[in-house]
Amino acid sequence: MRGVLENWLQSGGPRYGDFVRRAQEELRLIESANELRINPSKCTLTIAGNPIKLQPQKFFYYALFVHLRKQSRGPNRDGFVTLNDIQFSDLDAVFRFLTNGKLGVEQYELASGFGFLEKLMPWVKQNYIDPDFQQSFLEVKAKIKDRIGKRLANEALRDRFAIAAQGERGETRYGLNLAPERIYFE
Repeated sequence: MRGVLENWLQSGGPRYGDFVRRAQEELRLIESANELRINPSKCTLTIAGNPIKLQPQKFFYYALFVHLRKQSRGPNRDGFVTLNDIQFSDLDAVFRFLTNGKLGVEQYELASGFGFLEKLMPWVKQNYIDPDFQQSFLEVKAKIKDRIGKRLANEALRDRFAIAAQGERGETRYGLNLAPERIYFE
């Protein structure tokens, strides 16, 4: 609170009610900067009040890691998983979310922009991550981070909302460093 209201306090001693009201406003603003809102119908993420539109492939991958985070997946139940840990049911759940429950992932051809699933589905079913897929995923992950970075001036905020990596090469896990209760769906 000191950093938020220090100047205001020095300017003449506000009434207690005004102080509390102002402090609550500032805290709401700080809290909203730590929220992620996802709108599947518009393929947008809203971070700190900034809407960020993503192409379908990028939005799908981001939504996949939101799904894994909300499910508390991974060895530490923090949503961080290796690419081999992704299951076909995860792909299907995310695709159903993106199509408002109208289509399963095997019907990807009926939705524009999801042709990349043709290669991804067999790899996930076989629990085999092709090097081409891994490279493609890393490129998409970097593009998502860049897109978020272009909309958010704050580098720490950008890093908090980007898909992050943990662990050693060969055992790298990917996920979101967000508390699941800070993720909202619109």
